[in-house]
Amino acid sequence: MKNGLTKDHSISLHGLAIVLMLYHHLFSVPSRLGCEYFSVIDWFAGEGTGERAAWFCKICVAIYAFTTGYAFSRMNLEHTAPISCQRMLKQLGRFAKKYYLVYVVFIPLGFLLADFSSYGAKAVVLGLFGDTTYNSEWWYVKFYICALIAFPFMDTVYRNLYDTLRFKHSEILSMLCACAMFVFIMNLTGEPKTYAIILMEGYACSQFRLFELADRLVKTTWRRLALSGILLAAVIAVRVALSTGVSYNTIDIIIIIPFIYSVTVIFDFAKGISKFFCFLGKYSTYMWLTHTFFAYYIFRDFITISKVDILMFIQLFIVSLLTAYLLTKLERLFDKAAENLRPPLHA
Repeated sequence: MKNGLTKDHSISLHGLAIVLMLYHHLFSVPSRLGCEYFSVIDWFAGEGTGERAAWFCKICVAIYAFTTGYAFSRMNLEHTAPISCQRMLKQLGRFAKKYYLVYVVFIPLGFLLADFSSYGAKAVVLGLFGDTTYNSEWWYVKFYICALIAFPFMDTVYRNLYDTLRFKHSEILSMLCACAMFVFIMNLTGEPKTYAIILMEGYACSQFRLFELADRLVKTTWRRLALSGILLAAVIAVRVALSTGVSYNTIDIIIIIPFIYSVTVIFDFAKGISKFFCFLGKYSTYMWLTHTFFAYYIFRDFITISKVDILMFIQLFIVSLLTAYLLTKLERLFDKAAENLRPPLHA
């Protein structure tokens, strides 16, 4: 990673994150599925293994938060000027387009096939602004929007402090002050502090070029692979050992950087695996926004029809991916139609 996390790295990480998310939401609270099922993983590795594996998979949220912070930093490749509100609004517009497309497709389905009508008209309006009434797993929507709004102010504080102080280690002090301000703002909005901190870790990793530094210190591919294998095994062991329930995430603050580094090094070595997750990553936003409608709210009986954990996961994976593919095609059609409606530019 001599150039740090690239765009392809981030997309591949999102692909990995969505696979972990699907497993996490399916099996971290088995009672939510409303049925008894046979767990192949429990049969093979012992009772409760599948559920604990699903608790570990909650690290998927930390992956998204970290790569979001890293990407925010990389928006300005020269690292010389604060990130503007205009850039953040443009980013928000891209996400809103996907969110509202999912909203207008799945919320009416919920009225037809589930009991969404019981929530009343207020839920319909609030849902347009990221409310979680219809889908409690949409809580990250509000977190992401709040981060987009708060981030330009944090970035401005960091850069202005650094330009003003200009003494030894002032960059670190400036970063700590900016991070504290960002976490404080996010906390005021009620967003989880853990993921606000992790988002800032991603930002700091990019600013201080920590992954590039790691590559310079560990010079050969085989040494990086060996280190990555050890780090990944340690991260998994620590995360599983400390997980006390489905909501546990505190240790992610410590383990997310070695996790991201080790997985990315493995991606660089195993190109086939990287390409597979990169393919999934291109559809990960739609898969995230839609998969719990299949798992919990509208089509749960269809997903759980096999009553076997591995088959249920494969079924949810295929249905979510196909849905994401179709929504992507639909989005492109709308984009093309909007482009054709624009008046031609005259010289």
